[in-house]
Amino acid sequence: MRKHLLQSRAVFGATALVLGTAVNAWAANLLVNPSFEAPQASGSVNNTITGWTRVNDASRATFRANTGSWAIWSKTFQPIGGGYFQDVNIIAGQSYNFSAFASFEAGFLTITDPVAAEMRLSWRDSGGGQVGTDHVITITPADNPPAGSPAVWIPYSLNNLVAPAGAVQARVSFGWTGGGPGQGAQSMFWDDVVLDGPGTPPVNSWAVAGSGEWNVAGNWTLGTIPNGADATAEFLGIITAPSTVYTDVPRVLGSLNINNANTYVITGAGSLTMQTTTGNALIQVGQGTQKINLPLHLANNTTASVAAGATLLIADPLILNGNTLNKTGAGTLLIEAPVRSSPGGLLRVSNGTLELNFGAGAAATPSSPAQAGTSVVVEGSVARINVDQTLSGLDAVTTNAGDQEIDLRGSRVRVYSANLATTELGIYNDIRAAYESASKRDGIYSSLDDTGTTFSIGVTNQSVDANGGISVQVRLTRTGDANVDGTANIADFSLLATNFNGSGLWDNGDFNYDGQVNINDFSLLATNFNQSAGDLPRAAVPEPASLTAVGLGLALLARRRRS
Repeated sequence: MRKHLLQSRAVFGATALVLGTAVNAWAANLLVNPSFEAPQASGSVNNTITGWTRVNDASRATFRANTGSWAIWSKTFQPIGGGYFQDVNIIAGQSYNFSAFASFEAGFLTITDPVAAEMRLSWRDSGGGQVGTDHVITITPADNPPAGSPAVWIPYSLNNLVAPAGAVQARVSFGWTGGGPGQGAQSMFWDDVVLDGPGTPPVNSWAVAGSGEWNVAGNWTLGTIPNGADATAEFLGIITAPSTVYTDVPRVLGSLNINNANTYVITGAGSLTMQTTTGNALIQVGQGTQKINLPLHLANNTTASVAAGATLLIADPLILNGNTLNKTGAGTLLIEAPVRSSPGGLLRVSNGTLELNFGAGAAATPSSPAQAGTSVVVEGSVARINVDQTLSGLDAVTTNAGDQEIDLRGSRVRVYSANLATTELGIYNDIRAAYESASKRDGIYSSLDDTGTTFSIGVTNQSVDANGGISVQVRLTRTGDANVDGTANIADFSLLATNFNGSGLWDNGDFNYDGQVNINDFSLLATNFNQSAGDLPRAAVPEPASLTAVGLGLALLARRRRS
């Protein structure tokens, strides 16, 4: 094959030209959309290619492609010339490989005017000026490349290209010079470009300015569908209004990055699994409220980093599979779906806010005792857990550092523990700390109580539940509900009477968390006697029959005090 020098600066120098095999010394491709599959487009010809700049009347076409659906169409029958190029950040003094595949129609060999198809790599300095020498492969009809239909695809490579001093970018370009009429189909095509070497490979970003399907290669800037352990998907500034990305099949990522003031909703009948080969998986939200609305599985420990003012909303089940989801960043992680795990699962808040708002029918009840192994640990600065309605399957709900709060806003929390006495005492002390703090920091409280007279937080050992789990129960309930069954009644009075004038926890009758069981606690019980907690706080007045029973109890306690 003859090699032509196009323009005075185009030289091969010490470059190794390989025809018939594409040699890649590195695995990382530095190019965006190297197979020209993005954006998704209808029809057979398109003039826009994500990441590439068009020169003159070049096009993208589906007439033939090495992989995928699209390739660059070089109209070598037109004398004006044209093509596409892309600029890539590189490092001076480092070595790079440049490769692509070419295909020729039979009529290309009949063109008689001076014509050459070319692939070129040139170096650019920080001001955009050229430095060093260009590296070029040219192909003319006289080179007689294999051509015809069906398409023949030929790999071309320029290897070991050393970036000269002062170079900060490489310009990769494809196109043709000269050109003219010939016989029959005369075009040629380029596909599947690789520039590999030291540098930062581009990430796969959503390329649609709106909603669309995850599983379309053209909807991504790299022209490939992100899927697999360590794969990255980014949802950035291309949308200007709330948009939905859906997948009806399972997808796997190592890193998910969402950063837009508008909401991305990732949804569908599929699922999303976070998985890496080494280290933690990452879910990152830079701004806005971003929603994962399909089952989220953790195959590895995963960090959920949410920036200040941003919210990550998980609206389908979160399945920890025994792994840790560590919430970092000053923003909010809002979970409005079940949280499930095999033993060892941990939901940790290192900073910011975690809100667990489980609506009706979305309780995180473990389906078997084996799932009673999830912990919630709060250990950052200014962290809050809002627990709405039923949350079970937790090993611990604890605050481990200063300036934190757990807001128990709904029904109950069930804490599975091997040491009931220690766990109950720890939770009691957290609730007591909130009572003693005007700001309710450093403790467990409820923003729905009314200063502790009618409603308060109760905590009691429940030994063995229906699933066989060893648990402590925490609940927003009527003050005086010692056994935390939702009603203040004679059973609770009996517990208080047994421990009257002594010390004890809530389930001994200490309803004001002062460490003593006395007449003050009895008065709180009397106010709510025979009243049910229901689902949420509401005003209630004891019935006459209830007042009679309370009066009798007061007389009995008075007799006990005199004795």
